[in-house]
Amino acid sequence: MARHFEDAFFSRLRIRLYNCDLPDILDHEAFKNVDVVIHCAYATQKAKSDDAIRINMAGTEKVYHATRHSGVSQFVFISSLGANKAAESFYARSKHTIEQTLDPESDLILRPGLIIGPGGTFEHIVSNLRRTKVMPIFNGGNQIVQSIYIQDLCAVIEQAVRLRLTGVYNAAESQGTEIKRFFGMVARS
Repeated sequence: MARHFEDAFFSRLRIRLYNCDLPDILDHEAFKNVDVVIHCAYATQKAKSDDAIRINMAGTEKVYHATRHSGVSQFVFISSLGANKAAESFYARSKHTIEQTLDPESDLILRPGLIIGPGGTFEHIVSNLRRTKVMPIFNGGNQIVQSIYIQDLCAVIEQAVRLRLTGVYNAAESQGTEIKRFFGMVARS
């Protein structure tokens, strides 16, 4: 039993909490005596706004520079399997833009597919399907979705950090599933 559970829990795991509100507030103390920074923050609430671009680009740049100036030996950026210059989604295009500011010779860029687990996009899809039983499908629903379970992604990250990998790696099931079939399986579950 603990009166201040969060304090007791985090101290036992040797986790320290720092104030951060990117891109404006970043406590540089957070980077002292750190071996690895895994950066997966992304502002999604503001979708396509200039604010989202500022937060995501400037925020990542601030974290990256703090990592480099503090002597952190490994930087891991969690991107997106869809990251490319011509991607249809703003999210994937912005992840690609951020990737271009990193150095694959010394950094690790992991591109997970649709992450399945609590929270995030997948939970939102499941919630919508259960509530409405309808999900819009575009272009015939033939697009391929490649997923990865959150536990598997965590294992990939852990192994990549352990092996000190650098470069760009995809993390998703190899074959994938047509999105209309994927939504159908989710709706029936």
